[in-house]
Amino acid sequence: MTERRYEKKERYGSRERYYVDGNTVRKTYTQAVPDIRPVSPRKRAPEAKPSVQPREKVNVGYIFTLSIAAVAIVVLSILFLSMQAENNANKKAIAAMQTQITDLATDNDIREIEIYSNIDYDKLYNKALSLGMGSAKPSQIITYDRGTLEYVKQYADIPTEK
Repeated sequence: MTERRYEKKERYGSRERYYVDGNTVRKTYTQAVPDIRPVSPRKRAPEAKPSVQPREKVNVGYIFTLSIAAVAIVVLSILFLSMQAENNANKKAIAAMQTQITDLATDNDIREIEIYSNIDYDKLYNKALSLGMGSAKPSQIITYDRGTLEYVKQYADIPTEK
């Protein structure tokens, strides 16, 4: 049976060898083999001298402007939050008023139905006739051509004779 040999290069120059023997792979250890490479002398970067830079003066105008801007942002944020809370309260009040209007309109419709259902139209007609009222006679009815409009506007007195 032929043996297959494999090499695996590891860090720091040690080598491990493997070979196949039947259905097993065996590992053989060898001594560390030095990595032979030409070593070039390292070029050193010139050491940077810590430069002592003079400290910049604090610009009072810049600090003052920055602090005013920060205060303005805080004040505007507080105003925005208070206006938003007021807006939410107004929305809730409007919703409550709309509910109240709906309830009042329903009550009004119910009372109107009660009022009109209690009217006795026959009794009213007989009372009007007893007081001298009556239906209009054909000679008292004046008709007008309304044209294309759905209504007629009266700009002058109605003529007495036809």
